[in-house]
Amino acid sequence: MKKNLQSITLLIAGMLIFSACTEEKTGKSPEQITEIIDVDPEELVKDTVPSDSIIQDEPVVVPPPPPPVPPGPMPVPPGPDPEPWPGPIPEPLPEPPPAPEPIQVDPILDFTDVEAVFPGGVEAMMKFISDNIKYPEIDKEMGTQGRVYVQFVVEKDGSLSNISIMRGVSKTIDREAKRVIRLMPKWKPAEAAGKIVRCRSRLPITFVLD
Repeated sequence: MKKNLQSITLLIAGMLIFSACTEEKTGKSPEQITEIIDVDPEELVKDTVPSDSIIQDEPVVVPPPPPPVPPGPMPVPPGPDPEPWPGPIPEPLPEPPPAPEPIQVDPILDFTDVEAVFPGGVEAMMKFISDNIKYPEIDKEMGTQGRVYVQFVVEKDGSLSNISIMRGVSKTIDREAKRVIRLMPKWKPAEAAGKIVRCRSRLPITFVLD
């Protein structure tokens, strides 16, 4: 019995010593410490975190990257200053004169109301040809003969131009036929619609050996 009383006495003394130590360290009694520690965790969360600040998980949308911008032109590095022009500055060239207006050329007609004729008619023309023609010697030796067709233009003043061979016999005979045409005097020009016009004429010249 005495031992039990001693044990109880020691237990009470230990408890008093523990409470004394606790009160000395914290400055509060064990009952106050128990009240501070005994807090409901849910009420602590409710008091510290407001309901409006609850963060909801939302999907994060990442915008696509902007298209690449093409590089601009490379800046031209400044070059050295141009050297001054030696001597006086040349005067600007004068403007070229305006081009002359094209000359209006009358057309050459193949068919006219009044044909161009040799002065004196066809008989006078045949006599002129026979009096002025010279048979080439080389063609006489080779026995070359035939008919040459000569083409030419009778101008408004009756002169002959653009003399050419339509069908020839030989180079020497063709050359002689063109020479005789150039020797001809001015023709009487052709007429169309009552006006003097340029016309194209064709003439056969026969080369025959006797």
